[in-house]
Amino acid sequence: MAQHSLKWTPSPLAQRQLGIDKVSVMLGFVLGLTLGMGTVQEALAAWGASDALQTAGLFAAVALSTFAGARVGAWLTQQSRPR
Repeated sequence: MAQHSLKWTPSPLAQRQLGIDKVSVMLGFVLGLTLGMGTVQEALAAWGASDALQTAGLFAAVALSTFAGARVGAWLTQQSRPR
């Protein structure tokens, strides 16, 4: 986010790529939060896992899906480059 404090205006392509990157990371986070709070915690609770293990499962689901969202965003950004 240094471009904001330095008054540097990136090109329209760079702005679009940054937007793609940000949106994919946010979507990955929201998906992981939803998945972690629902499916993962319910599955761990059904197996009789402790609250600490359920919380760890939630954090793991959020971390993995956010990472996956970042990788998808990087791939989409790479695909949007002019050839």
